[in-house]
Formats: sequence, structure tokens, C-alpha cells
Amino acid sequence: MLTKSSAIGLTSDMLEDIGQMLLTLSTQLVMILRIFAMYGNSKRVVVLFGALTTGEFAFWIVLLVRRISRGYDGTSTNEPVPGVFICANGDFPKEHWAMFFDTSIIIVESVLLLLALYKLWAQRKDEMPNKLLMRLTMESIFYFIAVFGIYMIDQGLWIVNHASPLLVPQGAEPTDSYYAQLTLDELVTGFRNAIPPILVNRLMISVRSAYYDHDLADDTVSHLLRFAGQPTSSAVLGAPIELRTFD
Repeated sequence: MLTKSSAIGLTSDMLEDIGQMLLTLSTQLVMILRIFAMYGNSKRVVVLFGALTTGEFAFWIVLLVRRISRGYDGTSTNEPVPGVFICANGDFPKEHWAMFFDTSIIIVESVLLLLALYKLWAQRKDEMPNKLLMRLTMESIFYFIAVFGIYMIDQGLWIVNHASPLLVPQGAEPTDSYYAQLTLDELVTGFRNAIPPILVNRLMISVRSAYYDHDLADDTVSHLLRFAGQPTSSAVLGAPIELRTFD
């Protein structure tokens, strides 16, 4: 029988996991559409990522059900400093389940990155490459590398933290209850959840700007991270409107 506080914690963790699933799927969808555009609306791309996304989502559901059935019963501590407790997710004792949430994302992001790199390599021989397509490809590669690094760091923390006896007091037996400090699992979680949506939104704005402003299409990928003020291009501001009457 769960106590009231345990039930609240279980509900909170479950909602957090569901939120991370939806957030990850939404950002991946935008990047899949970019790859879809790079490959000329190829049906093979649709089939490939349809299968990958279905498998990824199915695994998340299995993981979520397993964690709910276990009541999120990690046996480690979330006390980074004596007397200070912080809510944190943790993996099952002596089991690697929760950490595979990142693994499934890394697999999909790796495929996206490889397809973007291949498209860039294929365009190297074009005498007059499509500038908008090149921009789309370069920005996608930048995004994938940045996001891939974040997920790899988070994955590494979950692996090392789960397997290392970090909190064994002097003279105590290294039991399961001392095998990990859960707050380390949350060290990169905020960045993992915040940075991909920010970059995805910047990518969407950048593509729109490049499409409607040919000057920006010739710019470098650094424009992606430039939060400009009021637009100055005539293509963005629009020409003055002259009102006329007709007989």
C-alpha cells in the first residue's frame, strides 16, 4: 500500500516520463521532416523513420509500464548533501532500464545525422548546389551534433552513476542502497529537455528567413544562433504599399 507521499511521487514521475516522451517525439518530427525534404519527399525516408519511431515509442511504453509496476522503487539515495534531499529519477537496483530511454533516442538521432551527412557529401560535386538545401543540411548537421552530444553525456552519467558505489560510508557494506547518487542522473536532464526544442525552433525560423530572404541564404550557419532584432531586409519588411484608385 503506497503512502500519500509515495503516490504523489509516483504520479509526478509518471507525468515527467510522459512529458519527456512527447517532447522528444515533437522535436524528432521536425528533424524528420527536414530530412524528408532533403531527400525529395522520398517514401523510403517515411518508411524508415516510421519504423524507427514506432519501435522507439513502443520501447518507451514498455519502460513506462515496467517502472509503474515497480512503483519507481529505486533503492539508491537522492541526498547529495547530508540532510538535503532532491527529487530525482533513478534506475532499478542492479538493472539497466531507465538509461535505455536515452539509448533509443541516440539510435534515431544517429540515423538522422548519417542521412544529413550523406546528403552533404552527395552535394559536394554539384557545380551549382541549391543554397537553401545546403543551408538546410548544414544546420541539421549542427543540430544533430549538439543534441547527440547532450544525450551521450546524459547516457554516460546514468551508466557510470548506476554502477559506481559512490555513497558507501566508511565501515559499511556496499549494499544496493549505496550504489548511486540519484541527483547525478538529473545533472543533464534539464539541458536534455530544453536545448533540443530551442534549437528546433531556431531551425524553423532560419529556414523561413532563408526562403524569403536570398541574402540570408548566402549567410553562414552562425545565423542559426543569432537572435536578431527588427528585420532590415526589404524582403522581410516588404516594399511600401501605394494605394491607387481605378476608374
